[in-house]
Amino acid sequence: MNKKLTEYSIGSDSGIRLSCLNYGGVLKSLSLPVNGERIETLLGYQSAQQYLQDKFYLGAVIGRYSNRIANAQFSQNGKTYQLEANDGNNNLHGGSHGLHQKYWKLDQATENAITLKCESPDGEGGFPGNVKFTLRYQIASATVTIDLFAETDQETPINLTGHAYFNLNRENHQSIENHQLAVYSDSLLVTQRDGIPTGEMKPVDATDFDFRKLKTLDWLRDSKELMIQQQLGLDHNFVFAKKTASSGSVKVATLYSPQTHIELTVSSNMPGLQVYSGNHLTTPFSPHQGICLEPQYYPDSPNHSDFPSCLVKPGDVYHHQIKYHFNLKG
Repeated sequence: MNKKLTEYSIGSDSGIRLSCLNYGGVLKSLSLPVNGERIETLLGYQSAQQYLQDKFYLGAVIGRYSNRIANAQFSQNGKTYQLEANDGNNNLHGGSHGLHQKYWKLDQATENAITLKCESPDGEGGFPGNVKFTLRYQIASATVTIDLFAETDQETPINLTGHAYFNLNRENHQSIENHQLAVYSDSLLVTQRDGIPTGEMKPVDATDFDFRKLKTLDWLRDSKELMIQQQLGLDHNFVFAKKTASSGSVKVATLYSPQTHIELTVSSNMPGLQVYSGNHLTTPFSPHQGICLEPQYYPDSPNHSDFPSCLVKPGDVYHHQIKYHFNLKG
């Protein structure tokens, strides 16, 4: 595997430009023209080399399992698998050998699409199965599509996502608290302080989690919701319970900056959406400087038989699709 850090760029006739890295499959830049100037919509480092020391999963592809697995273990077919406990007692984002720290190999490249591949051997991070992963970034007009594929030779849990931090302001060192957010979900998972779900689903009605219409984020630091206080902001999984990965992509969220009038619509074929408001960003960034909209299976799904199944079997093809559509309002 070539471990030379490489950056690739693609674009579309609408003026959207995207660059990614072969390290972590990182989505490094996503910019578009607005009234004669180019606006960068992602929080990022100045140089590609800085991503090698990144601790915030900035723009990375997350896997084998995005989010948390309780007590860093799960049981499957009568066997218990012990994972790395890298988030207190829990496993977060697949551990230190996750896809965010792998070098991906270039497979195909055109002017508007790029495909990367990588592999994870049986037992890596404690997970079963030799797994082959494929990542494709593609731009068509004003829509960026991310396709994530996986194939395995043993039954194994897989839960991938993209961890881009969006900031749609003209200067993205500014807070995202002026942004407006909509999440088209009626309920979310109840979580403990450590982010592990209890198994209960809570309606968003009459709570600060009701984002069914666009709502400004300037109240995040002052919310009276215990789950928001515990996480110092949003870090919660919204439920799209009637949707499965085979049902196709549907709109799950909208993000809007009244400063630039950029509207971002996120669509996905996943049953959950983790919304993370950058609560633990530190130098060279600051808390709430970016927001992640991460379509995925529910956290800790391997330990909850009533959650949508994230298990992939030999012969199956895991396909996770995320679409970012940009629009200028006003």
